[in-house]
Amino acid sequence: MIKFILIVLTAIPIFLFLKETKFFIKMNKFFSKKKESSWEKSYLASLKNKNVDPTQIVNRLGEFYIMQGRYDEARMIYEKVYTTLGEGKSKSNIVWNVFSGLALIAEKQGDFDLAVEYIERGERTRMFFSSAVSHLYLEKIWLILSRCYTKKGNGERALNCLKKYSLTNVNKEAQGRVSKQLGEICLELSNYEKAEKHFRKKEINLLDSKTKFEASYFLCMALLGKKDYVSILEMSKSENFFQSNSDVLVIALYSSAIANIKQKKYKEARERLDRIFNVITYRLNSKDFYKFYYYNFLLHYGFGRLNSAQKKYNEAKINFQKILEIMEAASDSRYKYFTERTNIYFFKLLANFELIKIEKNVKKKKERTKNIKDFLNHLTKEERKSIELKEIGNEGSIIIKITSLK
Repeated sequence: MIKFILIVLTAIPIFLFLKETKFFIKMNKFFSKKKESSWEKSYLASLKNKNVDPTQIVNRLGEFYIMQGRYDEARMIYEKVYTTLGEGKSKSNIVWNVFSGLALIAEKQGDFDLAVEYIERGERTRMFFSSAVSHLYLEKIWLILSRCYTKKGNGERALNCLKKYSLTNVNKEAQGRVSKQLGEICLELSNYEKAEKHFRKKEINLLDSKTKFEASYFLCMALLGKKDYVSILEMSKSENFFQSNSDVLVIALYSSAIANIKQKKYKEARERLDRIFNVITYRLNSKDFYKFYYYNFLLHYGFGRLNSAQKKYNEAKINFQKILEIMEAASDSRYKYFTERTNIYFFKLLANFELIKIEKNVKKKKERTKNIKDFLNHLTKEERKSIELKEIGNEGSIIIKITSLK
């Protein structure tokens, strides 16, 4: 009995040490990688067997590589299978699946025009096959198309894509995914009322925990657009609300920070904003540059508003200036598509307006006002309309605020 007690007493500190050093998590990751490597090799070997239908293998390998951000390898898999089909021998929808996979890669890499082309080519090819259509891949192409049309500035066409897909007898879980994406599109179109309705659909509760968390985070941004700060703070009271590993957590943290600023809870607001920096640094995909810019805009605008509320105007000025500095470093490709371009322009207007409010030097104030009004006058009608509706705590159209400056 004494030996048993001694063994237990010895084992406890060892266990605690291993737990503290995250030994078990590291070992689990190690064995998972080994398993993934073995699984990957077996599938690659299966592709060489001419008697095996490559559809499922290609789909799984391609999605596995895309999920890991290994886009070149995913593209090689799809293109290799496409080139080896030949002579019209394939009676499956593998060609269609190949193009949907290539479309997803193009979307992930920010080439939304190419993604749409791949899907359109795949759809034209699909008519030659008599095999049944996979609802899983039908959903995939409609979701990709709707996201790409949104980025290209064609919100109505994006919404119609999902409405058309919804008519194909989709199950409740698929309806949940569609509702979430409809909400995201409405959010991008600054239709906050409709966005809220979609994010509150009961079908979303059928989705996996990460996706449900993301829907809740987008809901926070829709509520922010409606200036419903009380509801945001109510949602953020839950202990588990900010526990997701998704980088979309940033918009929930930002919404909560702005809501706290409105309630003069500055300590809580700063805590939320500090966490945004950690998400950007440690959770954001290294290949996702637009999100990196956008999240940094939110971070610095949030800190700027917090410092202004606390009358720390010099610190606020630094934060708003950082937004403009980040824009100068942004690649020209960020301005290629409507949604990314208008969001960047929106923050440029916001930052300049806040700097004008803070500036004490009359000459500098007038100069900045003239420059930002000149910039505003060069925007297209569509860009102005989009920017005019955006609300992220700025409390009113930034277009109207700038045109009212003297």
